[in-house]
Amino acid sequence: MRFMFRKSRSGFDKWCRYYIEDARDLVRAHDTLLPNAHLYHQNDKDGLDRARIILNQYEGLSLALTKIEKRVLDEYLINRKTIQDINKNYLHQIIDVIYDKWILICFPDEDVYLKNIKAKKLGAVLKKLRTEKGYTVGGVADQLRINESTLRNYELGNRLPRIDILYGLSQIYKLSVDDIIKNTIKWIYANNFIIFSS
Repeated sequence: MRFMFRKSRSGFDKWCRYYIEDARDLVRAHDTLLPNAHLYHQNDKDGLDRARIILNQYEGLSLALTKIEKRVLDEYLINRKTIQDINKNYLHQIIDVIYDKWILICFPDEDVYLKNIKAKKLGAVLKKLRTEKGYTVGGVADQLRINESTLRNYELGNRLPRIDILYGLSQIYKLSVDDIIKNTIKWIYANNFIIFSS
């Protein structure tokens, strides 16, 4: 069995639908043959190594999920059982969150944060950071040497700030640019969870 998948919805579906169970079966079969390990060929060893990676990814993803997300992963996505007590829209929102976390686990070296950033979500975080510091729109705009209306547009999510503006905001709020982006990702997950629990 070759465990090959791409960073896509179809790759995620294949990973859930086939690879988890296939990886478990392969590892179980190997553990049964362990006393006769000399019967194991190099091709089988490569498959076994990949199966263990898949199971490690599954464990990492499981740890990153909330209780309800874990239930949807195990029951609905992996075992293909119908979940009666969750409405369809809510279920699809949960699957979207699981998919985003799956990308972070399975493709850790890729620049996934920027692909998840939306102007509205970044704007909400920028406004929250400013109000937490007790700064006015005018005060921050003056430090950045931009118009107040430009800063308001960033905070309303009408525009994405240029990198030099984002860097300036990070200095004003005493955070790194990466921290601002991570706060935006956390905001997305937190607000998705609020939607889920309502």
